[in-house]
Amino acid sequence: MKILTHIFLILLFVAGGLKDVYSQNSFGIEFGHNWKNVSGRVYEFDSIRVIPDIGGEVGEGFGGLFYEYQVSKRVSIHNKLNYGYRFSQYESYNKETSCRFCPVSTYKSVRTNTLSFEFLPQVSLVKTTNFKLNLFGGINAALNFELNQEQVTIENQPGLSEVFNSLNNVIQPVSFGLAYGASIEIWRILFWAKVNPPARFTNSIEIYDQEYDFDNSWGFVSFSVGYKFYSLKRKKNSGVEN
Repeated sequence: MKILTHIFLILLFVAGGLKDVYSQNSFGIEFGHNWKNVSGRVYEFDSIRVIPDIGGEVGEGFGGLFYEYQVSKRVSIHNKLNYGYRFSQYESYNKETSCRFCPVSTYKSVRTNTLSFEFLPQVSLVKTTNFKLNLFGGINAALNFELNQEQVTIENQPGLSEVFNSLNNVIQPVSFGLAYGASIEIWRILFWAKVNPPARFTNSIEIYDQEYDFDNSWGFVSFSVGYKFYSLKRKKNSGVEN
């Protein structure tokens, strides 16, 4: 966290201090895939135990748009708007020994549609006519939309049914995190490698009108490819070039 904050401040300082200022606006499309890692702990609500699916997963695809504003020869502000979906999986069961022969263990997978925006100051470490190597770091804000989940009744297990159905509403509608990585630009083709460190994505869980702690985090490693459609450059005191 501290390292990324320092990088962010240094980039802004460099951008504001350079005299030979450029203004360049470009945008394009991006498609990629992320690999998710979930962290959390086992939760117990009376006799019901819930275990988040801990560890790495295959992940999901995403796609969207990017917009880039060049503030100097080597410093720019890169913004992303991506849409994708994520799955949260849980195992829940009644831990009472009297029910060890009952069909009380059940699994739930909650799909969340996500619209994420990223603000990523970046610096070009290597820059030639048709090649750039960039390093970036910034923040991520995501709007999470859960699809309607059907209510489930588990026979002879009202407590398990209540906990199971309460998992429908634990995803935070808005979540925040960090993002950093590197990109390569060859002509108008871009390749990104990005890390989103673990950030909380769940709210407290409400069971029989009472709230309980339910703190889980997910982090991502993603790779994506994009294409830059258009660029408008303007050098200070030199007019406009297309």
